[in-house]
Amino acid sequence: MIWFVLALVVLLILPLFFPVEIEVDTKAAIYRARWRGVVGVRVLPNEKGWHWFYQILFFEKKWRPSKMKSTKPVSGKEPQAQKNFLTRRQIWLLIKKCVMAFQCKRLFINWDTNDYISNAYLYPLAHLTSKHKRSFKINFAGKQEVDLLLQVRPIRLLLAFLAVLFFVK
Repeated sequence: MIWFVLALVVLLILPLFFPVEIEVDTKAAIYRARWRGVVGVRVLPNEKGWHWFYQILFFEKKWRPSKMKSTKPVSGKEPQAQKNFLTRRQIWLLIKKCVMAFQCKRLFINWDTNDYISNAYLYPLAHLTSKHKRSFKINFAGKQEVDLLLQVRPIRLLLAFLAVLFFVK
């Protein structure tokens, strides 16, 4: 019995350490959001529209979104305003900590503003702000490319939420 409980706890806690990734690469046409090893969604663009694929564990299927029917609101009593669970300060700190939990693994921007003067002004700024994991380039050839990989571990988001909830008053 103890082995069963231990295995259940491991199966519930271990995925909190698997990274959640958001990847956008316009040059290679990769648009993907996934919780590595658990679930993921990717999109492939083409002439007719978007092709959606979802993945659960090791299985990947094509998803065809259906058109949603609009629902009319039910007349009657209007919902009462609820009290916020968190104060405005706590909400602000939660947003700040959650944004800080994300790691930018890769950022590459190759951009053309289609204005030679603006490109000339942005060229030195792009050179100065480029570092190891992020690169900004200004081109004069009309290319507009973005390559972005953001990563966060759910345990870091959970810790940020718990820190704001219990340690900030």
